[in-house]
Amino acid sequence: MYLARRVLVYAVVTSFFLLNILLFGVPRSVFQSGKGNVENEQEIPDFSRYESLYTVPEGEFPLDDPTKRVIIVGDIHGMIEPLQHVFPSFLHPASPNGLCSILLDQLSYDSRSDVLVHTGDVVSRGPHKGSMAALAFMVANNVTGVRGNHEQKVVEWRGWIDWIHTLPQGKRWLERTERQWHESNLDPSRAKFWVEMQKRKASEEDQRWWKLVPRKWIMFGDHYKIAREMDSEHFNYLLDLPLKLYVPNAHLFVVHAGLLPSDPRYPYYDASRQPLARKPTRLGGIDVVDGDEEEVNDAVKDLRKVQEMALITEIPQNLDPWTSLNMRSVKGGKVVKSNKGDPWSNLWEREMGHCVGFNNEYSNASSRKEHPLPCYPLSVVYGHSAARGLDVKRWTVGLDSGCIYGRKLSALVIGGRRKKKLRRLDELGEEEEGEDLDVGLIADTKGKDVDDAKKSNEIVIPFGDNGTARIFSVKCQKPR
Repeated sequence: MYLARRVLVYAVVTSFFLLNILLFGVPRSVFQSGKGNVENEQEIPDFSRYESLYTVPEGEFPLDDPTKRVIIVGDIHGMIEPLQHVFPSFLHPASPNGLCSILLDQLSYDSRSDVLVHTGDVVSRGPHKGSMAALAFMVANNVTGVRGNHEQKVVEWRGWIDWIHTLPQGKRWLERTERQWHESNLDPSRAKFWVEMQKRKASEEDQRWWKLVPRKWIMFGDHYKIAREMDSEHFNYLLDLPLKLYVPNAHLFVVHAGLLPSDPRYPYYDASRQPLARKPTRLGGIDVVDGDEEEVNDAVKDLRKVQEMALITEIPQNLDPWTSLNMRSVKGGKVVKSNKGDPWSNLWEREMGHCVGFNNEYSNASSRKEHPLPCYPLSVVYGHSAARGLDVKRWTVGLDSGCIYGRKLSALVIGGRRKKKLRRLDELGEEEEGEDLDVGLIADTKGKDVDDAKKSNEIVIPFGDNGTARIFSVKCQKPR
């Protein structure tokens, strides 16, 4: 009887253990049962949680509706003043010289008809309260955007904090450590030094906890503080931000840092490796030279989408989230974060200039160059490169104009009704160039930085296949 009972107990315990493994996987507890001590062999989870791509439906990115506009705003970095008329409760006091110009006021932004998009880095580096206010504004208005490298750090810190809270005694250790940090009354810039000192004098148990902080992460900095204070709704908003927005009807990508038109390790015209170097195909479709005009146009539209998607699915660097979040240049065939090297936008311009269409029908002066490509040009709008300022080229627009450094906050405005037909700079006669037109300054988009030419707050640029867009900038006050 005793043996039978013991066998039954073993069977029940074994079944319970196997059921837990089936439901939750092999347990990897970092604690010794009942003691709360951190074991040495703990695997730190991946907190990155990337959302790679969001394809924007045509209705969410109106191009031809004169009553609607798309407004793409560059890196805000917690500089909330440009949004003050929409979110007045988070304003900072006016400076002695008065508040800076307000970008969305200048644009007469109306959330009921305008589509607002951001290029990432909404938070951090600026005033902490401004970061929280900017994030709250984005959530409250369900603003579309992409994840920047600073949002990424906030996401990872929040994931880490939530994970620590799930561990036995983890919440208690974290709260005790946070309390000690606050009692130190040190400036946030000293957080890294303080943490290193804590590690050196920590008990054996606390040292094991400190090992659970990923290397090179700076605890108690602004990213940590934002992650700690934001609520679950704000966290979910950041989690939902994709690394890339793809807008098929505008032939446009919006990214934080950048996108490559080809793998820079090989010639851009290598058809075996580069999506723009070979004509795309589609199953069940017609050839672009067959059928009537409407059928041909539909075929070209479909093929363009196939080729544009191939840029982000076949070029290895574009598959790496680090590229979308950090890239500024290409040096020696490698993507780099620094400004040392060839700006990636130069590569983009070069290759868009070689696009001649699928049957050489795309009228383009550069199509006469060597190595023409069977593609149509497409545009990229991005942020991240404040050192280069407002960087406007024909097929790329860099909108980080250094608001955090006391320079400007900029926005690209697409669509909407205009009082006067716009003309591109290359369509003006010599006597008209530089004339102060009612519609604003017509920008020279031949790769020059347009900041110094523009005393006007409005710049009109070519955009997309045959359209135009406007860039507005307002002065920012450098945070103290």
